[in-house]
Amino acid sequence: MECWKFLGQFMYVLFFVFIVLLFIVGLSVRSSDRYLKTDHANFAEVRGTFVLLLCGPRASGELVSVAILDREGDAYTFKIAAPEFSYGVQPGLTAADALQKAEKFVKRHIQSEGVQLRKVLGPGGGEIGFELKPLYPVTAFGRDDIIDVRYEIKERNVTVHIALDSAVEKQAAG
Repeated sequence: MECWKFLGQFMYVLFFVFIVLLFIVGLSVRSSDRYLKTDHANFAEVRGTFVLLLCGPRASGELVSVAILDREGDAYTFKIAAPEFSYGVQPGLTAADALQKAEKFVKRHIQSEGVQLRKVLGPGGGEIGFELKPLYPVTAFGRDDIIDVRYEIKERNVTVHIALDSAVEKQAAG
């Protein structure tokens, strides 16, 4: 009789754990749908006309500098999650002009050693824009990519969240 009672309690606990796991998986899937993914891109992939968003330093020592190339005429609109005075917008640029201005902008910091181009993937997996970020010396910060960029989507509006990596920020403050 004790065995059946134990087995009943075990099944109850197992069922409860299963329900909790389903809930957690459901939340993670739902929240991941809010954020877009990025992937490595080549400069040759950038074709068309773009709105260029330049978000970056107001002071010479600031490390955060990012350029977003928002494809003109598509269904998606990019906006930087920052006050409007902290970034610039240049519409109607060819791919070559947008890339040239973006690269010049993100390489302004004296420690910048290069750039990283990534494509922003829409909900269906197709490219809807590009980001260009500076790369810094690994010897200075422990890695070359020190800027975190997240793309939050709601309907067809993409909000770009840009921040210095928290570990690098602590290193710079301490």
